[in-house]
Amino acid sequence: MVKVSVIVPVYGAEAYIAQCARSVLGQTWDNTEFLFVNDGTPDRSMEILREVIGREFPGKDVRILEKANEGAPLARQKGLEAATGDYILYADADDFLEPGMVEKLALAATEADADMAYCAFYKGSRVCRDRLFSSGKEFSRDMLAYRAYGYLWNKLLRRSLFESRYCCPRYGMHDDMVLLCQILPGARKLVRVEDPLYHYRCDNAASISHRGKAARDAESARNFLEMIRFWEGEKEIPFAGSLPLLYARAGWAAYRYDRSLPADYPELAARVLALPSAPEHPLRFWRVKRWLRMAK
Repeated sequence: MVKVSVIVPVYGAEAYIAQCARSVLGQTWDNTEFLFVNDGTPDRSMEILREVIGREFPGKDVRILEKANEGAPLARQKGLEAATGDYILYADADDFLEPGMVEKLALAATEADADMAYCAFYKGSRVCRDRLFSSGKEFSRDMLAYRAYGYLWNKLLRRSLFESRYCCPRYGMHDDMVLLCQILPGARKLVRVEDPLYHYRCDNAASISHRGKAARDAESARNFLEMIRFWEGEKEIPFAGSLPLLYARAGWAAYRYDRSLPADYPELAARVLALPSAPEHPLRFWRVKRWLRMAK
């Protein structure tokens, strides 16, 4: 029986953490360890979590890790560094899992000897599904083109995928995609579970998805530009085929939402202006290139 590590970063989730903890700790796969990472939350989330663990799950293999507040990506990274499982599953503290999620994903991954097992999920009341992908490279390419869901929490990932080189994202927007597009090309086999097993909550007003579009798109651009810088000069870049698309989107974010981006990333203007055509939205792309030429 493979060991699964479930990692949950906790920040500002006092209204949801009890339900999340019960759904996580109530999983039916026996060989599971649970790591909750306190990302310096200022509310009662950790107090409620400890009450649920002590009162309802005293015998579970649970660890609580403490760190200063730096955001969910670095909280997940701290949990990963402490994990001992063969597979990693992430969950968000304001969401919850179906009772058999870990077992169904672990069995599917084990039977297929897969590097990733992924499932359908609930987004509010709507069920969302990805198609079947033949490889991690194919999934990563479609994910960056928004043809596949780039969430971490509906994917059981083999621990060895994280042993390759990658840039840990600093910001919250699209941090899942930034991590996945670096590690998924190393996944040789994927398996899909049809059942919706994860509940993504859409009503948390504190979630990053409820912030303004300007802030979200600017954070996303910075995450991807930091990642591209990290890989600059390497012979093999996992997301090389998507570089034009990522530069074009960052250029639009700079033009529309954050005009400090070209100053912070001087390479951005040259990369966008060198693109011969628009990976998407030709009219918008022309406007961005004209602005960058005028700004030089």
